[in-house]
Amino acid sequence: MDLSEDIWMLREIFQLSNHALLRMVNRLFGTTYEDTEPIWREQESRSVYLRIGEEGRYEFQVHRLDGCFRVSAEEHRYIFDYESRMERSVIEIREPRVLCFGKKEEEQRATLEFPGKERVMLKVHTLGLEEHSPEKLEEQGLVLFLPFLFYSFAGKRHRRKEEWERFLIQDVSGALERGFRKGSLTAFDQQRMKQLCRHMAWKLLCRESWMSDIENQEMILHALEADLDFLRRISVSAAPRCARIPDSE
Repeated sequence: MDLSEDIWMLREIFQLSNHALLRMVNRLFGTTYEDTEPIWREQESRSVYLRIGEEGRYEFQVHRLDGCFRVSAEEHRYIFDYESRMERSVIEIREPRVLCFGKKEEEQRATLEFPGKERVMLKVHTLGLEEHSPEKLEEQGLVLFLPFLFYSFAGKRHRRKEEWERFLIQDVSGALERGFRKGSLTAFDQQRMKQLCRHMAWKLLCRESWMSDIENQEMILHALEADLDFLRRISVSAAPRCARIPDSE
């Protein structure tokens, strides 16, 4: 898959519910946004931006460098509020915001100093997924990036069919189920994430010899198939009960 496919996947992830995106941002940046906080999505050629409330703005990108895949997340909180009130707001950047493409997750901070000596610390994350598992990603509140974990799983070594089966049916499906039960994902998010993971599996496995077997193809399709009956049950249980209309006399 090329970078355009990665950008498409990133944009699809950020079409999930406001609830899921706010939970992810809170875990990643240590913020405390409520579920009722208004949120806007913006796109550029290689970036997805989230604008949250009046002050929050976050930039997400995907990168490929020397065969390594990375997700970067950069905080821009408060900058735009200052810009609306001051001319030439930022006078110095104390620490450079340089993204590092190491094999492990990186966190950097940029310090902005304003004319009134106000100082704001901004976080920059670079997520490397080599050392992660679906369970670990879910525990860290980053289950939304689960589709990109397929690159790490497929790239370490040639995987046998049994390993893929365990990864899809137990690890990936289990992480999405836990994310839903913990409240990180809505029911719709969980089922949409299944579809995105299935897309990744199909793209990465299409050249495997054992995928020529129709039973193995069906295994992948069924392992990550959206459960429409589950969504119907959830929507029915969440629907408000209608008041009984009294019989006419």
